[in-house]
Amino acid sequence: MKVFLYFFIALFFNSVGVFCQEAAESDFLFFKNLNTVYKNPSQAERVAEYLYKNANTQLEKAEALYLLSEGKKRQGDYIESIENLFKAKGLVNPSKDHFLNSLLLVSIAERCQMTGINDISEEYFRKATRQVNMIRQKEELIIASAFLLFEQSKKSLSKDSIATAKQFAKSSENKLEDVKTIVPALVIKNYVLQGKIHLTDKVLDSATRYFNKSLDLITTAGLEGSSLEAETLKGIGEVQFVTSNFEGAKANFKKALNIPITEAPLRVTILRNLSNVYKAQDSIEAYQTYYRESSTLNASVLTSERKLRNTIISHIEAEQEGAIHSDKRSYYYIGGIIALVLLVSLIGYYFYNKQLEKEYRQFEKVIKQLENKEKLEAPKKVQQENEGSKGITIPKETENAILQRLEDFETTTKYTSQNMSLPVLAKQLDTNTKYISEIIHTHKNKNFNTYINELRINHIIQLMKEDKKYLNYKVSYLAEESGFSSHSAFTVVFKSITGITPKQFVSFLKKDDKVAS
Repeated sequence: MKVFLYFFIALFFNSVGVFCQEAAESDFLFFKNLNTVYKNPSQAERVAEYLYKNANTQLEKAEALYLLSEGKKRQGDYIESIENLFKAKGLVNPSKDHFLNSLLLVSIAERCQMTGINDISEEYFRKATRQVNMIRQKEELIIASAFLLFEQSKKSLSKDSIATAKQFAKSSENKLEDVKTIVPALVIKNYVLQGKIHLTDKVLDSATRYFNKSLDLITTAGLEGSSLEAETLKGIGEVQFVTSNFEGAKANFKKALNIPITEAPLRVTILRNLSNVYKAQDSIEAYQTYYRESSTLNASVLTSERKLRNTIISHIEAEQEGAIHSDKRSYYYIGGIIALVLLVSLIGYYFYNKQLEKEYRQFEKVIKQLENKEKLEAPKKVQQENEGSKGITIPKETENAILQRLEDFETTTKYTSQNMSLPVLAKQLDTNTKYISEIIHTHKNKNFNTYINELRINHIIQLMKEDKKYLNYKVSYLAEESGFSSHSAFTVVFKSITGITPKQFVSFLKKDDKVAS
């Protein structure tokens, strides 16, 4: 009997030892490939599939799916990536798998932020924070906390909250010092982010220092040729561009483009940066080539983001439906109200998104007209509603002289005066109101008010395009600057000519300016 007992004890501890060894090997492969995914995502995917196939627990399956999600993301398959995140989230136990659950929640929050679903992103960040606070294992707590702080810093930077972004990023860096050898990729990402923050804040020495720290760690960790290197080179190139080192910037942007494992949004930015370098060097043909390539790729990125947004929303709907059905009694009392609110919200979001896309297409049309040196005009319907010609006979010589003075007037900014009227214009052009009114009708195919309003709107749009400080002014200031007596009159006229409100137009210009920079 004693012999049997000894044999059982020996067998038990041997089994525990084998299990612990397998668990340790699984953790090692998991963390190793969280770094590999930036250089060789296809290899990381193969490892993830192996881990999933040989998983003994739901947690191990979830780890494999998280790793697979990261690999898919690096290769531009955002739909498959988010699908794997939600699958993994469905496998973890929120009451005990705090580490992996926090990584999943932060990753989903980041995807929501990327696609503009900010309210849902905030909710996932809050859930992630609660999970991080429940982690007890030291290294896991450090990694999860640093990852959360890193994404919060990115979010703050996207909102131009530079001081907050710096604070989060520095806190993340301090935590990562103890796990630099375990997750060098996360440390590198942090260095690159801090470089971006300092570059945005125009502290170029600090920006350069962080980008160089990133390059050093990339070499030490063997991550040359990774997407991390591409992002670092982009940052160095941006610093060089700001300091007018155009050749250095060009070399680094091109080197970054030659790295195959580069996500499409990053490639768009690098291409835009490269086009700006050539523009600064007056190499117009090269500028147009890279700008067209970036625009084409950016259109594809926007399409991918819309699809990703729809996928996320469908998963969130499914989660919310599951939560409703998990408590039938609560469903009976509040389920109908929640469903109605959700439906209204989704419909509202859908139509808002559609309207936004429609307005952005109109914005692109307006920008294209301006780039082609075409003047913006009120719709034909508005012009047809205007009063027709009075049939006044004007001597040809007089007509030509007035027309010439009218064209000279258009090259000034006198039309921005709030006192501008038909009598004032007639006096400035040394003629009478009947003649000038007839000439505007005959040669401009519009009445005086439409004519002046078009000049004003074209003028203020040109200012907004050429001088970025105008993008930070209130609409009321823009109205006054262009000669309108009120905010509302300016908005009505602006929209009638461009098809977009001034506020939305400024928003689109800011967005395009950020992508271009």
